[in-house]
Amino acid sequence: MINLIINTFFQQIDEMLIIFFSIIFLIILQKYYYNMLFYIANTNKLLSFVFRFFIRFWVILHEFAHMFFAFLFWNKIQEVKLFEKNGWYVKYAYKNYIAALPDGFNHITYWFMLIINQFWIFLTALWPMIVGIWLSYLLFWTSNFNLHNINNFVQNNLGYLVVYILLVPSFVISWKDFSHLIISKQYWIIATIIASVINFSIFILLLFIMSYFVNYFFIFVISFLISFVIIFILYLITYIFKYLKN
Repeated sequence: MINLIINTFFQQIDEMLIIFFSIIFLIILQKYYYNMLFYIANTNKLLSFVFRFFIRFWVILHEFAHMFFAFLFWNKIQEVKLFEKNGWYVKYAYKNYIAALPDGFNHITYWFMLIINQFWIFLTALWPMIVGIWLSYLLFWTSNFNLHNINNFVQNNLGYLVVYILLVPSFVISWKDFSHLIISKQYWIIATIIASVINFSIFILLLFIMSYFVNYFFIFVISFLISFVIIFILYLITYIFKYLKN
């Protein structure tokens, strides 16, 4: 049984690496994506209203995805900032099992609760992207999508595709979210190492699970790339008009 699990794991490594680097790629693109949006929004009042509306809409969806999972597992939401000029965030209060490490080190129950708690914290950080992949799964799987009927699929589901592409930017995780998936900073170095090892193990497990849904993950990535290209074209047009105007 163990050999089967190990062999299956190694068979999925290629897909896991592709997913990992795709996540990094999306995070990098997201930074430029929002920079272009803010540039376009600052060109005139009408564009400012339209694009800032979408930016806030995406921010609210993104942060509420975090909040929903945190609330679902009884974590306290301390502060919500969605309309700040320089950024947005949600602060949570988690149970800190790491702080009890010296007392619980020799107890199996403690380690079980510690791992479960880190698992929920991990999923809270990743939840927006999970929602995005889940939506791509619902949209394409329920429509019996395959490459042979792509034209019919697009014609029959054009409205859903447009809405999905509009929503996708809100489900890309930020660099801050991603950093929490790997490094879990604690009050002392040993606690940080232990929490980070647990987080990294959960991350590997998640990549392994996601490798079985790699097609839907690619749909998520491609949808964001379509949105990125559209914004890039608008950015170029806006930049050229502004340059010619000056």
